[in-house]
Amino acid sequence: MTKKILCLLIVFSLLFSVLFTAAEIHHDCDCGHCEICECIDICINLLSVTAVVFATVFAITAVKIITTTIVNLKEQELPNLTLVGLKVRLDN
Repeated sequence: MTKKILCLLIVFSLLFSVLFTAAEIHHDCDCGHCEICECIDICINLLSVTAVVFATVFAITAVKIITTTIVNLKEQELPNLTLVGLKVRLDN
């Protein structure tokens, strides 16, 4: 249950960050100490950090799937050939 709540909080924070940034990007700014500009910077930082995290998770998952598939294909194609399995005599 807590994972679902955490996921919903992340989705809502990303959604509201995008909406706030889109709505307030062209506000009347006096180029001084502007609270809206600071909030926009926080929203953009949040979006960029989550984009990096999602890209990293996607890359790790893709590498894991590819390596697992390659290992499974290798095991199916190559039988376990040993000298004992081939009944080779090692007489000197």
